[in-house]
Amino acid sequence: MVRLDGNNVLEGRAILNAANHPLVEQAETMDGAASRAAELAAK
Repeated sequence: MVRLDGNNVLEGRAILNAANHPLVEQAETMDGAASRAAELAAK
């Protein structure tokens, strides 16, 4: 689970999207990232 923010957020997201790693998920907000991380941890 990745949540990016800052000066180069668009470049960072593009790099992660290009990597297309099956275990990497992106979230737009901290709440969304925390919620998804909790879901993944519960598995």
